[in-house]
Amino acid sequence: QQGSLSSDPLIQLLTLYGTNISGRTDLWTIYERGIKSPYPQIQLNTVFALGRIPERYATILLEKALMSNFYGVRLEAALCLSRSQEYGMYDKIESLMYKIPKNWLPFFPQIYANLEDPKSLQALKRLISSMDSEVLTEIILSVGEQKLYDLLPDLHFLATHHQPATKEACLWAFDQFQDETALPLIKKASSSSYTNVRLSAHRALYHFGDTSSKSLIEQEALKENLFAIAGLADIEESSDTLIKLLSSDSFEVRVNAAISLLNLRNAKALPVLEELLLDNKKDFALEPLFSFGKTFTAYNVVPSAQIQFSNSMQNLEVAKRINERLVTQLFYLP
Repeated sequence: QQGSLSSDPLIQLLTLYGTNISGRTDLWTIYERGIKSPYPQIQLNTVFALGRIPERYATILLEKALMSNFYGVRLEAALCLSRSQEYGMYDKIESLMYKIPKNWLPFFPQIYANLEDPKSLQALKRLISSMDSEVLTEIILSVGEQKLYDLLPDLHFLATHHQPATKEACLWAFDQFQDETALPLIKKASSSSYTNVRLSAHRALYHFGDTSSKSLIEQEALKENLFAIAGLADIEESSDTLIKLLSSDSFEVRVNAAISLLNLRNAKALPVLEELLLDNKKDFALEPLFSFGKTFTAYNVVPSAQIQFSNSMQNLEVAKRINERLVTQLFYLP
């Protein structure tokens, strides 16, 4: 309780972490102070914590966060609230969308997709008509993630869009839906002049049963294309290629290959990940790199992270969450 009253943002943050770790949900005053903190990072971490508490008072505090002075906090609160699917949430989110600058619009498709009600589907259709590439990409990813079949015909239309980011995202979504009617579009895209579009198409074709597509992704991975290496993370038979990449002269390539092997639960990933996570002198951190269509995530290795990210608590927080995920996955290695 005393830590949440401190004027030092680091002490506030550590208090919040301690509250989260304790698992206690009766310390509401700590969360109340976190929502009112003048520091956006404290507010944001409070919202993250409240989003994991399935109690009515957590929802009340998240609704208060919708009025934050920081747009990122408002949107994260809206995302958490959309998952609760409480009655009347659509109107609150629609109101929020018209109160913030248009450059934040790409954050709304995922929020609307979570609500899964007729009004939200109509809102997504309206956003499609904006034809903004970044907004369209987020709509496609949200539709694929939530499997919103009512919007599948719209994806067929968007797949003909000339923007490579839109094409890449559509191919990923067709893969999620296992939409066999999209196979002609996927096969055509497999010869695209854009590498990430080709990779997305071949990944989809592999999941549709075309095993020859695996070798085409592996060829690109052996050229040390980080997105191709990431694309092998869910292809069981690709372990041998990833193990070869562990001998690369580039630490970044070795790390990305190890992360893909970790996803395949292959213990060969351990030595590289031990160096990444346990070498305190070099203080490595991971910074996510996204393809234009955001269907491939690779990682940039940042040395001396405390110094490099000294002016960005957000980057440090992202790196911390990535490390936590990797450590959790390590427990599942054979």
